[in-house]
Amino acid sequence: MRRLFLLLGLLLLVAPPSDAADTSKSQPRLIRAPARKPTLGPKADESPPRGVLQRVPGRGAEDSPPAEEPPQAPPPTYYDDSYYYDPGWTPGYSPSSEPTTERVDQTGGSLLRGSAPSAPQAMASETRDEPSRHEPGQVIVIHETMSDALAFGNAEQGQYRVRLRERLDAVGLILTVLQPRAEAGAPAARDDLSSRNPGLRLALNHRYSLSASKKHYGSSLVRWGEPEPSCGKGLRLGMLDTLADAEHEALEGASLVMHSVLPSGAKPAPTNHGTAIAALYAGRSDGKFPGLLPASTLLVAGAFRERPDGEIDAPADRLLVGINWLLGQGANVVSFSFVGPPNPVFASVLQVADRRGVGLVAAVGNEGPDAPPGFPAVLANVVAVTAVDSESHAYSYANRGPGIDLAAPGVDVWVPRPGRRGHYVSGTSFAVPFVAAALARAAHGRSPAEGREWLFARVQDLGSGGPDETFGRGLLQVGPDAACD
Repeated sequence: MRRLFLLLGLLLLVAPPSDAADTSKSQPRLIRAPARKPTLGPKADESPPRGVLQRVPGRGAEDSPPAEEPPQAPPPTYYDDSYYYDPGWTPGYSPSSEPTTERVDQTGGSLLRGSAPSAPQAMASETRDEPSRHEPGQVIVIHETMSDALAFGNAEQGQYRVRLRERLDAVGLILTVLQPRAEAGAPAARDDLSSRNPGLRLALNHRYSLSASKKHYGSSLVRWGEPEPSCGKGLRLGMLDTLADAEHEALEGASLVMHSVLPSGAKPAPTNHGTAIAALYAGRSDGKFPGLLPASTLLVAGAFRERPDGEIDAPADRLLVGINWLLGQGANVVSFSFVGPPNPVFASVLQVADRRGVGLVAAVGNEGPDAPPGFPAVLANVVAVTAVDSESHAYSYANRGPGIDLAAPGVDVWVPRPGRRGHYVSGTSFAVPFVAAALARAAHGRSPAEGREWLFARVQDLGSGGPDETFGRGLLQVGPDAACD
């Protein structure tokens, strides 16, 4: 028995180790694999941002795997880091990063001086809510600080998407364009936001059309005297219009500064209208299209686009950005040769421009004598201009009604056109430069209100014996005693 136990012990000592302990064998073994621990992703602060190509929360970044970001085209030169646009709603618009911590440099506080101006009486109700008169589903809002704009956007993010947020540094405001996440129209969104945010300055993102008539007449030329080549030196005239054809012979040698405020991918409007207005201001004094103030610096903010359906217009938010740029460039006078629906946000920004000492001039519109003067001409701080022909007869397509200030030549005006020599045009658009140029000449040492009174004292009554709804105070008459620069 003892020998049997010894034999068993020897057998155990010489037996090879089991497979579970053998680390030298290359043969596969039938063993149970241990339970696999779940693979954890990188920590939140280590992972690359997902959906970097979207840059807009809620646009499906989480629905697709991360991808290597393709090379990006350089951003448009006319935007800075204050611009943010959601391209998802309008094909062709390119994105830019959303500001999160930027603050407007408002030395001395907002130019609004503590509160937004009250809406003018003309803004009491917006009657033009037809879909064709505004950007689909869009509402524009202005705030005095970036922190206010961000707080508002965060508070409304459950119901509204921020399409655009942009700093209007020269005006001292923050512009935000909102779009409802649900299928809601712009008027309903405006009414909802207004009811829940008393005192908020907001409006539809209205569309504005150039005040150029489709009819052309051909007989008389418009004369402004014979300005010297130095006339207008030191003056800075602002145009919110289409861009101009800087290569046209009429603008050769002109001091022309142009800046497009359209988003990348938007098709700029043809330059016909802007070229005509620019030449009326600053055309060569010795050329075939002599301008009113040939030595002035002409600032052109291009805000008008051509839509896929061929319509030419400008959304209100682009017009606001254009005004901001013109003020930042030191414009003495800004002219508006377009009309559109009353817009309280637009009106508030123009009140800021008036406070800054900038003269404002606008066309009354070409919708016919049964239509009242259009916006922004109806505002009290804007000089409203109608058109007459060479015999001081009223332009038959001009709007009429209370609020017209002055009449100026606007029928059969000889202007250049891109790629061609010139043609005659008619419309209240083309009467605006005569009044705006005169207001610029009156600007020396005068406030905008004093400049307007200077103009109103230089008129020829056209038979009514006082202000009327056709000619306003009468035909503008700039005498020889008016300084040219």
